[in-house]
Amino acid sequence: MSDDFCYSPEAEDIVNQFYSVDVMVYVEGKDDMPFWELMFEKFSEHSVEIQEVGGCTALEPYINRINSGELTTAIVACDTDLTNFLSQRLEEHPNIIRTPKYAIENTMITVENIAKAINRVSRLSKRLIKQEDISRWLDDFYSNCLDLVLYDVHNAKFSHGIAVVGDNASRFMKSRTSSLICKEKIKTHVEQLSAKFDDFNRDLVMEEIHSKGYLPNDLIRGHFLFSAVAKFVNEYSRKKGYKNSISNDSLYAVLVLALETTLTEKSPDYEFFKERIERVQVAA
Repeated sequence: MSDDFCYSPEAEDIVNQFYSVDVMVYVEGKDDMPFWELMFEKFSEHSVEIQEVGGCTALEPYINRINSGELTTAIVACDTDLTNFLSQRLEEHPNIIRTPKYAIENTMITVENIAKAINRVSRLSKRLIKQEDISRWLDDFYSNCLDLVLYDVHNAKFSHGIAVVGDNASRFMKSRTSSLICKEKIKTHVEQLSAKFDDFNRDLVMEEIHSKGYLPNDLIRGHFLFSAVAKFVNEYSRKKGYKNSISNDSLYAVLVLALETTLTEKSPDYEFFKERIERVQVAA
């Protein structure tokens, strides 16, 4: 939706009628649209029109008006980020749907989906793609990034405003093309963070993460995680003989497509999305 155009409050509550749908769904950006389209197609009995608003900040007026009861024919679907660790977090309306982990990427990125993405984008035979290789790499990545997650959570909780992680994992890799985390680079960065956070207690942060029902892996930034996966997919494909580079857009698209087939009742996030979307309240 254009930044210089908006509906009046009265008109905004009947936008769904213009699109001949039950309810509008507002999301942060264009990248979020195919993910949330999949979720609503799978779990919602209502017809929806999904629109992107141009960023997280642009969603705030919609969230406020839904929470106040002023906007009754709309849903906001967005990333949780680290909002569950903010002291001022308030109970929200059922029509505010946040992801069960940090971002949509944390749901999309699984060993099975990475394998499917490599198969589809690089056209490698399935027999050449070993899920144990992917699992080993992903476990190593999460393990090496644990302290980054802990400092990121602490930073959010106490609103220190320090840049802990960022959206790109490249700075922590062994080389420009490597998908492997450099432990020395992580160690140096963590030492720098330690000097900035004199109130950081590793055990207390870990305890709070678990008390809220998370694993640390759930809270790694979505874009950061995706950037690392993109490097892994390209590196793995090259080693198996695929010479072209896979674009981030192509990788993102095939991960969403893979999720269509892998999001089943056995999936960790299946029940969460099912329950959250089914409890949406749509005005008659």
